[in-house]
Amino acid sequence: MRNLLILILLCVGIYCFYKVISKGTGSSSQANASPPQFVMPDPVAFRMTLIKPNAPEVVEVYLIHGDHWRRERRKIDFPGTFVTIFDGTRIFTDDPDVTTTTGFGSVLQTAISSLNGLKPVASGLQDGHQCWLFKTTLESVGTSCNLWIDQQTNFPVFASGASDGVYVEEHFQLLKSDFNVLEKTCFDTSNTAPMLVPFLTP
Repeated sequence: MRNLLILILLCVGIYCFYKVISKGTGSSSQANASPPQFVMPDPVAFRMTLIKPNAPEVVEVYLIHGDHWRRERRKIDFPGTFVTIFDGTRIFTDDPDVTTTTGFGSVLQTAISSLNGLKPVASGLQDGHQCWLFKTTLESVGTSCNLWIDQQTNFPVFASGASDGVYVEEHFQLLKSDFNVLEKTCFDTSNTAPMLVPFLTP
C-alpha cells in the first residue's frame, strides 16, 4: 500500500512538472514565433494622423479597393476638407498637395510587403495594441522608420522616422471596410462632397 502511494505521488509530481515545463515552453515559442506573411487587406479603410513639429496636425481617411481609392484630408484647426478620388482611370482632387494618382495606399502596401522575411526587433504595447516593431522603409516618413504592426490584424499602428531631417509620426486606425453601401458613390469622381468628415476629428 505504501509503495502504491509513493508511486501515485511520484506520478502526480511528474505530471505537474511536465505541465509547468510545457507551459513555459509554449510561452517561449510564442514569443519567438515568426510573424505571418504580411499583405495589405483589400478592400481596406483606415484613418491616419500625421504629426510634424511646427506644423498643423493632419488627419486623413482612405478607402481603397483594388485600384480605386478615395482620400479625405483636413488640417486640424483649419477650415475645409480636401477630397481626392481615383476611379482606376480618372482622378478628381481639390487638394494642392496631390501630384500623383498612386496615392498613399501603394506606398503603404510596399512598406507592409517589405516586412516579409524580416524579423521584428521587439514587441510591445503601442497605441493600445500589442505590436511587433520592425525597422523598414516608408516613403512618406523617410528612408527608414520604426513601424509598429498589430499582432492581431497585421496592420500598421504607428510609424516614426525622419523625413528631410524632420521627425515625423504617423498613427493608423483600421476602420470597417465593408463598402457594399458606399462603393457606388465613394469612388465616383463626380461625388466630390466630403463623405468622411466624422472620422476627420483629432
